[in-house]
Amino acid sequence: MSQSNEYVVLGAGITGLYTAYCLINEAKVSPHHITVIGEHLPGDGSVNYTSPRAGGNFSCITPDDDDTLEFDKYTYTHLEDLQNNIGGASKGIDHRQTTEYWDVYPGDKKINSLKSYLKKLKVIPNVQLPAGVAYGIKYTTWNFFCPFYIQSIAKYLRSKGVTFIKRKLTHISQAYLPRTKVVFNCTGLGSFSISGVKDSNVYPTRGQVLVVHAPHSRE
Repeated sequence: MSQSNEYVVLGAGITGLYTAYCLINEAKVSPHHITVIGEHLPGDGSVNYTSPRAGGNFSCITPDDDDTLEFDKYTYTHLEDLQNNIGGASKGIDHRQTTEYWDVYPGDKKINSLKSYLKKLKVIPNVQLPAGVAYGIKYTTWNFFCPFYIQSIAKYLRSKGVTFIKRKLTHISQAYLPRTKVVFNCTGLGSFSISGVKDSNVYPTRGQVLVVHAPHSRE
């Protein structure tokens, strides 16, 4: 147990689980040195556990600064490896065709970046755009069914040797276990209330997710 405390991820939602995944696959940290601590873990049904109720997809509605463009490209091009590692399309992440519209032209810088990596990208001709739309594209995106996805990635992490601890912490310092080198705070809304962080800029938003069985629709 002592070695598994070197890298602690606080929070077992989408961000926390993917952080642990990246530690293994990008930073090449041994899974046996990683511990994930969460008040809620995949499979829990608490209304305060937001990730199982999230809707997820890759979208191009981001700014065009250099960092964001690079983050978008990295995310899109690495999701296929993630899908393969956790077990394929049935595990909550799969390709879908999508259409996106802008009410103002997003700029050459952003469009040229998207053209360098988006699969099956097609610019919609102006004559086919709906009224009030300045620019539109079709491409292959990634969609997440988050209840399946978080359980699949947690199963993958456990199979590699990552330790999971279900525990509610009251202070960020409690995440520092014996031999801990670094703590990744992935608590989401929990950052508002946990002592040692108390991030007043964090606030909840209320939404609604409707899951529709529509096998005839592939977009």
